[in-house]
Amino acid sequence: MKYGYINTSGKIKRFVAVLLALVTLLAFACPIASAEETAFSVSSAANRQTVSQGNMVIITLLVSDVTVEEGLLSLDIPVQFDETVFELVDVEPVYPSVWDMPEDFSYSSARGGTLWLRILNNNDEDFSSAHGCIEGGTMGFRLILRARSDAPLGESTVNVNGDGDLLVISGAAADGECTVVYGSGEGITLNVAEFSGIIGDVSNDGKVNSLDAAFILRYDADLTVLDETAIRLADVNSDGKVTSLDAAMVLRFDAGLIKGY
Repeated sequence: MKYGYINTSGKIKRFVAVLLALVTLLAFACPIASAEETAFSVSSAANRQTVSQGNMVIITLLVSDVTVEEGLLSLDIPVQFDETVFELVDVEPVYPSVWDMPEDFSYSSARGGTLWLRILNNNDEDFSSAHGCIEGGTMGFRLILRARSDAPLGESTVNVNGDGDLLVISGAAADGECTVVYGSGEGITLNVAEFSGIIGDVSNDGKVNSLDAAFILRYDADLTVLDETAIRLADVNSDGKVTSLDAAMVLRFDAGLIKGY
C-alpha cells in the first residue's frame, strides 16, 4: 500500500480563519464569558414610573462610569422583560457627538425573550480613541415599551443586569485592538396600573392626533376647561403640567416623527 502526501496547510488556514470569525462573533454579538471586572456601567431611567395598561413608557439606557482610558466603540446589552406585561414598540440608538451616526445598530429578540441591543462605530479604520465614548460621553439606547391591554397589575422589572454567564453586558475598547470589556447594569422596576385612558387622547376618541393637541393648547391658553382625567392624559411629557410642549409632542407623534412618549 502506498501512502501519498496530503497537503493540509490550506485546510488548517481555513479552519483558523473560521475559528477567529466565530470568536469575534461571540465577543461582539453574543458574549458568553462572565466578567470579573467591569469597565463601565449602564444606568436605566424611565419617563414615568407608573404606566397604565395600553400606554407606553420610554426607558433610557446610558453608559456611565467608563474606566477604559480610550473609551468604548461598541455596546451590547441584553434586556429582559415580561412579555405578558410589555410589548416592544421601538428602539433608538443614543451615540456620542463625535459619531456621524452608528455604523452598526441592531436589536433582535432571541434566547427566550431576551432582547439584544447592539451599537457599534467602526468608521475609523484603526478603531482609535478619536471615536471612543469616554466618561461624560453619551452612548446607549432609548427603549419604547407598551404595557399590554391585559397586562397583570403591579410591579414588573425590566432587567439589564444579565446573568453573568450567557447574558452579559459587553463592549469594545477604542484601543486599536477592539479589546472586549465588560460592564454592569442597573434594571428598573415599573408599576403597571389599570387602564384609565390613553395618554395624549384628551378627546377620548381612541386616537392621538391634532384634535388632542388643539384641546391641550386651548387649555394652556385658558380657553377651555378639562376634567381631572383629561388633564392627566394631556400631560404627555409627565412633567406635572399641561402646556404647549405636550401639544408639540402629540403633533410630532401624529406626524410619525416620534414613535412614543
